[in-house]
Parts: sequence; C-alpha cells; structure tokens
Amino acid sequence: MLDLQAARLVAASTTDTRIGSTKKAKADSEYQTGHKQLKRLLQQLGVPNPIPYSTLGEWGGRWSKGDLSTWVHRREFVSTLVADTAATLTSIQGSGALVTASTTADPTWASLQDRIDGLARALEQARTDDDRQDVGRRAREILIDATSIIRDPDLVPDGDDEPKAADAKQWIGLYLKRYAAGSSHKELRVFVRATWDLAQRVTHSGVDHVEAYAAAQATVTVVRVLQLLESDSTERLE
Repeated sequence: MLDLQAARLVAASTTDTRIGSTKKAKADSEYQTGHKQLKRLLQQLGVPNPIPYSTLGEWGGRWSKGDLSTWVHRREFVSTLVADTAATLTSIQGSGALVTASTTADPTWASLQDRIDGLARALEQARTDDDRQDVGRRAREILIDATSIIRDPDLVPDGDDEPKAADAKQWIGLYLKRYAAGSSHKELRVFVRATWDLAQRVTHSGVDHVEAYAAAQATVTVVRVLQLLESDSTERLE
C-alpha cells in the first residue's frame, strides 16, 4: 500500500495536465481511500505515516512549488519521502519476529456482528442486576470497537488533543461532525451521545429490563448508522 500510494503521488505530478476532470476526480478518490487504509495499517504496526498529503490537491500544492519544477525532482522527492518507512517495513517483514500490535485483529463490521449476536443473547438471558449490567458492558465495548473502525487522526481539529482510543463518545462525535454535519443531522448526533451515556448507566447502575433493552437496541442502531456513513463516504470517494 505504501508503494501504491507513492506511485499515485508520482503519477499525479507527472501526468499530462490536460487529463480530464473525471479522471482526476477518480484518481483523487482512489488516493484518498488508499491514504486512509495506509494510515490504519501503519498504526497497527506502530509505524508513522510518512505521507502527509490526505488529497492529491494537497500534494499538488507542494509539487507546484519551484523546488519541484521537473518530473525528475518530483519522483526523487516521493522516493525520499517514503524511503525510511519502506526500509522499516522491509525490516519487519524480513525479521520473522512477532509483530505484537497485530496479534489481535482490528475489529471489522463483520466481526462486530458476532459481538452484537452475543449482546442479543445476553439481553435475552438477563435476569439479575449483574446480568443487565453485563448487557451495558457489552454495549459499551461494541461502541468502542465500532470507534476503532472509524477512528482517524484527521478527524481531530488542528490544535486539539487526540481523544483516547477508548473514548468512543468523543471519536464518534468527531466522525459525525465530519460526515453528518449540519442542522439536519442534529438529532442524530444527540441520539448517538445519548446511546453512549445510556450504555454507561446500564453498566454501572441497577436498572430494569427496559433500560437494558434500550441500551442494547440503541447500540445496534448506532453501529448500523456508522456502517452506513462509512459505506457512503467510501462510495463518494469512488
């Protein structure tokens, strides 16, 4: 993926400028999708992302400067940009050492379905306060896992501290601010925040079956909403 992204940077800065706007848009969407995927893969390995450009437009603002006036200069710049990270990845690949950051697979929408099925069984079998609190705990962990799928440092405004990885409420809030912004989505954002608060309450307090059910059902709804937003954002890029 690192090689592919580097090749896309080179192609964008060495291709005939008369290329049509449709092809440019397609190339940019592919690059943006790849940028997001690369960041997640490198984060899993604990390796910094050497490519700071989230769009080809940002890259264009860099290569159009005078010090990168020729195609040769741009190729050399990209090669130097990714060289250290490429060497690090080659070293990891060739060492045969266990990569501890990857021993537990990152959650996916498919794997979350197993957690949701477990939540449904726990709710159905809940008879005591401890059982219902377990429903709240499961709901909260599902929201945290959903957060790990959508979490992206680019969502954090410049100058703000990045929320902790397990701070699902903050991360989902940042995600919705980017992909479900505006007054038309106000109620959706309120609902998501309330879902996290309810899951927390069910986890730590003595509640009845109705509240446990509400926390579980709301959690499933939030996961489905995030899944749809993620799918829609990818389709817009493509």
